[in-house]
Amino acid sequence: MKTIQSIVLILGVILSVSCQKKEEKRYYADSGEKIKYYRDKGMELFKKGNEEALSQYLSDSIFALVKSSYIKDYQFTTVNGNIVNTKKIDKPIFLQVGGRGCAPCVAEIPALNDIVEKYHDQVSFILLNADSKEKLEKVKDEYHNKIQLVYLPEEENKNNTYKDPYSFSGFKHLVKATPINYLVNKDRKIVEMTGGGTVPGKSVDKQGNPTIITKEMAHELNYKKLEADVKILLGEK
Repeated sequence: MKTIQSIVLILGVILSVSCQKKEEKRYYADSGEKIKYYRDKGMELFKKGNEEALSQYLSDSIFALVKSSYIKDYQFTTVNGNIVNTKKIDKPIFLQVGGRGCAPCVAEIPALNDIVEKYHDQVSFILLNADSKEKLEKVKDEYHNKIQLVYLPEEENKNNTYKDPYSFSGFKHLVKATPINYLVNKDRKIVEMTGGGTVPGKSVDKQGNPTIITKEMAHELNYKKLEADVKILLGEK
């Protein structure tokens, strides 16, 4: 009987240790080397012109790595001088990294504003922009007033080269592409990472046929995509 009790006790200890290991948090901030490796491998596929293989590879590597990792606590400074402390936010966070030089980022602003109007009571929207404070001050009225508009700290990034990720008060955008949306739940876990946006204009579809995307079409597509992101955050999808 004692032998059986001992075995049960040992198994209980093993399971307890195993669960503790599974619950250990993996932070996005510590993923830099792996993301760089995956990015370099992805560049090889890009040079070969294999878009489908590249898309699948990025999904299986970088996106899979970022998903389920956690963000640390950060204090961002907005263009209006407000301090946004992620530790004090009691809602899921839609955290986007973009910039005024990114066409999809700018194109989706109207749709994003509509999304913010609808969901700002349930989700906190933070936009990390790869632009100076002076530049953002000139265009800040284009954004919904419930968006926390964060500029790129000059001193923190002054020695960066094109190979270095943007850094916002310690948060490093390791993925480097824009726009990228980090969907962060209340526990500060990245439940999903999405990217891209639709730009109005002329383009060519996969069959090589010319197509025109109007502003209205772009707005509708961007709205649907952003709302899908928010619904993931709210656990509706």
